[in-house]
Amino acid sequence: MSSFAHGQTNFGIYVGSVTNKFEGDDVSKLTDLRFSIKSTITTGVVIDIPVASDVYITIIPGYKTIAGTTYKSNPLYEVQVNLGLSPTAPRYKDISDIKLQYIALPVLLKVISNNERWQFMAGIESAWSFSSKLTDLEIDSKIEIGQHIRDINVSAIFGFGYRFNLLKQKFAFDLMYTQGLLNVSSGYQLDVASVPRVKTTTGESRLTWYLPLKSAKKQ
Repeated sequence: MSSFAHGQTNFGIYVGSVTNKFEGDDVSKLTDLRFSIKSTITTGVVIDIPVASDVYITIIPGYKTIAGTTYKSNPLYEVQVNLGLSPTAPRYKDISDIKLQYIALPVLLKVISNNERWQFMAGIESAWSFSSKLTDLEIDSKIEIGQHIRDINVSAIFGFGYRFNLLKQKFAFDLMYTQGLLNVSSGYQLDVASVPRVKTTTGESRLTWYLPLKSAKKQ
């Protein structure tokens, strides 16, 4: 059965999902605004560079989308409740969808377990924004909000994964937690032309296929 090559650089291609929730760092400014969890996609390449036995510097350039829906209390619901009526309106109403697209470059320290099956990783991700759009759901209108979004987002990453062989090919399945360290926007605006001061909090799953290089050593 094919095993992962040690002592040499490994290359892979990954696809995965990104489940994000925007988190505000100033609650007093977000009393009437909430954020729902939303899932999107990510894809790119993995480069494992050995630095010691079972220790790698892993570089993962790729594309990722971070999205979320903002919603707030529905005034009609409040009116119905205050009048003593059985509410027919939803308690909350969606007001906008936010979609941020990035070219991401995580750099991680990866440690492989003694049985060569488990891997543990931590590091920093830098992500450069190239598209930022908001959809006003109340009027069904898309707005470019790039002027309100920072050009770069920096996040801390922690994760683990399982390495396995299938059909003589090498794969890894990883779960990662990513916490944004910077605010994706700098303002407190709550109108649909901007987004409040929030950070990204994501959970990511990735399936990586490692390329079968001819120079790989078999064990």
